[in-house]
Amino acid sequence: MRRIQFEKFGDPAEVLHIVEVPKPTPGPDEVVVRLSARPIHPADLLTVIGLYGIRPKLPTTPGLEGAGTVSAVGENVKDVFVGERVVPIIALRETGSWQEFIAVPSTRVIQIPDGLDDAAAAQTVVGPLSSWLMLNEYSNPRAGDWVIQNAASGAMGRFNREVAAGLGLRMINVVRRSDVAEELRRDGSEFVIDSSVDDVPALVKEWTDGRGVNVALDAVGGGSGGELLQTVAAHGVHLLYGALSYQALPVPVGRPIFSELRIQGFWVDFWLRQTAPDKQQTVLRKLLELMAKGDIVPRIGPSFELNDFAEAMRRSATPDGQPGKICLVG
Repeated sequence: MRRIQFEKFGDPAEVLHIVEVPKPTPGPDEVVVRLSARPIHPADLLTVIGLYGIRPKLPTTPGLEGAGTVSAVGENVKDVFVGERVVPIIALRETGSWQEFIAVPSTRVIQIPDGLDDAAAAQTVVGPLSSWLMLNEYSNPRAGDWVIQNAASGAMGRFNREVAAGLGLRMINVVRRSDVAEELRRDGSEFVIDSSVDDVPALVKEWTDGRGVNVALDAVGGGSGGELLQTVAAHGVHLLYGALSYQALPVPVGRPIFSELRIQGFWVDFWLRQTAPDKQQTVLRKLLELMAKGDIVPRIGPSFELNDFAEAMRRSATPDGQPGKICLVG
């Protein structure tokens, strides 16, 4: 089978290449999945460069997510069957999805509902799961509470809005360009701030009648994250889940002290490592059902065959306004 592999950390365009390796066979309690769709994430490329939160043992294959069809099951597997379409939960410290087949424990595959295609289902574990966890287990706001987010026009921004809407939360979306702000308004977002011209804390104070927000979802850090932090109400939570600015979050020491607010990092890998398989199954099944109903809608961009991974990575790094996630197929 084909596998995209790297033996040293470095520029993905230079260190990644295709190798032919034997197809995996399932051990006891394992299944083999023939992958059909593999989204390309910035985290995949950062892993290859060596700048992500983990440095996997080499050689290895990148790819945080995928979806496909069960092609073989091992001994003792009773609830997963050959021919079922599934999403495998891929451990970040093991081999990734950029290959034709992958073997995983049977407790780490989730059946895909009818009507949801593989390319959409393949995006469940990074985006929708992160949004769900941040707005449930890591902050737990109540219906009617206020949430603010930056980088609101990206894929995570859309997932955050969709999950927030399902929970009855009011979302404030912060972007950095007027055209993007207008696009969000046309798409139905009521509370949109263009931080290039608007005073973020002042508008939030006006909209929330001076109370501030209960939760801030910060994908940027730096000055943008600092603006969000100013809007968090007493006993609120500021969740830092990305570092798009590559700059530190400025934290005036008085804010967390005198407001008793919480500043916390979020990385979905911790939840996947620390949460029992049955709970993972429950949460991910719920998310796939929401996706099948259209309450959460992953956007799908251009697809590239495995052999064309170099062009897929180039397009992923320079999206040029494309509408959705680039996938490796085949």
